[in-house]
Order: sequence, then C-alpha cells, then structure tokens
Amino acid sequence: MRLLVYNVGTLGDILPLVTLCRRLVQRGHEVRLHTHKHYGALVRNAGLDFVGIDESTDPKAQMQALAVQRTSQGVFGRWKSRFAVSESPPRPALEQLESLIRESDAFLTGYTCVYHAAVGAGKPFGLLGLSPRHPTRHFPNPLTRSQRSLGPCLNWFSHRLVDRSPHQLMEILRLIADRLGRRILLLSGWLPDLHFESHPNICRADFVPLRWMLPRVAAYVHHAGAGTMAEVLRAGTPSVAVPSSGEQHFWAFRMHQMGVIPDPISRKHLTGSALSGSIAETLDHPKMNARRASVSEALKKEDGDNRAADLIEEWLAECCSNNSLRHGR
Repeated sequence: MRLLVYNVGTLGDILPLVTLCRRLVQRGHEVRLHTHKHYGALVRNAGLDFVGIDESTDPKAQMQALAVQRTSQGVFGRWKSRFAVSESPPRPALEQLESLIRESDAFLTGYTCVYHAAVGAGKPFGLLGLSPRHPTRHFPNPLTRSQRSLGPCLNWFSHRLVDRSPHQLMEILRLIADRLGRRILLLSGWLPDLHFESHPNICRADFVPLRWMLPRVAAYVHHAGAGTMAEVLRAGTPSVAVPSSGEQHFWAFRMHQMGVIPDPISRKHLTGSALSGSIAETLDHPKMNARRASVSEALKKEDGDNRAADLIEEWLAECCSNNSLRHGR
C-alpha cells in the first residue's frame, strides 16, 4: 500500500517517524516521508523515499526566531501566545501536500492542521501524535501548561479547548558548575547566539547524538519533548525537566508521576539554585534511581515500532474492508 507520512518540527518530531517508516517499508508498503528539506539527508540515509516541503523554512531558524520572540514579547504577549493555534502550511506547500495525498492510498501525520487535505482527497488519514490526542478523564489536554488533574469532567473538557534570556542561562550554568563542582556540556545547536563565555568546566557543542551521550553523563537537563524523553527513559539517565511549550509540560509531569525525575521546573521559576537542587536530588535519590533502572529495562525489551506498524496495518485493513474513510486513532 502507498502511504504518505507528513510531519514538521524538530529532530525529535521527525526521528520517531523515520524509524516507523522503515518498519513499514520492511513489511512491504511503499512509504514516502514528506517533511522539511532540512531533513532530506537524514531521511534518504535511512533508505526512505523523501519529498521536501515546497518553500519550507529551516526549522532551526524557526525555533531561533521563536526563542527571541518569547524573550521580548512581554507579559501580555506570552499570555496571548497560550491561546494561539497551529497554522496551516502556506498555500504552495498545501497544494503540494494535496497532490502527494492524491497519489497515495492513505495519509499519516502528526500535524493536525492538515488532515482536511486527506478528507478533501477522499483518502483515509491517521494521526501519529507524540502525545495522547483523544479526550480522556484521566488527565487534561497535553498541550495545557498545568498538568494537574482537573477532575474527570474538566479533564475531558480540556481536550476540547485547544523565558529566560541567553545571558541568564549562562549565569545559571556558571552557578551550577561552581556549586556542584560538575563539568557541563551545553547542547546549543538550535538556540540563538548565547554570547558564550569561557569557563573551565563548561563546554559547548551544537549537536551530540543522545543515544551515544546519555550513558556517559551523570545527569541530563532537558525540555521533556517526546523524542528526548524517550531516549532519557531508555538510557535510565538521571535527569531534570524544564518544559517550555507544547506537549513538553505533559511529558514532564508524566515522568514525575512515574517517579523517574524530581518536580519539573517551569521556565518562570528556573534559577541556578532551583536547578542545582533538582540535579542533586535526581543524582542522590535511591528510589528514583531504582525506578529509572526498572523503566529502562522495560523499554529496552519493547518492540514499539513493530507494535505501531501492527496498529497502522489493522487500521488500513479496516478501511479497506469498509471501503470508507476512517479517522485513525
């Protein structure tokens, strides 16, 4: 079956789909991955058919612009941004997507704003979300800032409603390096200019593969994005979450509920003292260490990409047998 898989975002949004697409190809499907041109080499090196988005901007440049905007928009601007919704792609990119969907038998995406293109083309579509997408009474919408339970009814209803400067960051890193006596590796590839200042215990790198790095560090401070979180849990590395946007608040809260990290630190409350305290806690907490080891062992035994491929094929079979459109869950 000819499948079109589409997504936009950071490396953590794209890598899980590369793995899934490879598994679907191994099962005999024709799979085309449609995303930013920035990821062309990554996708092709994985042996996949790649189509770059027309007139797509560099996702790295987009994230840098967003970081600058967040630090300069003021209190009202930050409040207003909480109610912003994702926008559809520009017209040329949307027309390209519609054409690719018409050439495919089914459409899979993690970007909810484009599902209408599949509906218009009369093709089955499924959502490949990196966080839960369907209403539940167990927790509020993953995109809400607060992940404290609102009660069964309001949890379900919330699914229907849908910064620190670079100089301050360097001050925090210097304080931690001095207070904890630890060496720090700063992964800053997608951040705007940090005006990095030399420090004997702080090293800066644009990119380091997490699967290689995590077993080699004592602890990792991260934003709790879905891709990063999965690698941290798999490695069993002590960590601290500082969520910023999107589903990051949801995954940070869930990791804390699992007992593998201390309380997440919001960007608003991020200070050197708060971060150094959380790092010390995650390093010296026997129960947390044991829980991380247990989760890591369980994840290494999982065959998640095969399970995801099973679910996709079950959905495709149902679509074919009913000879009708069906929104994949």
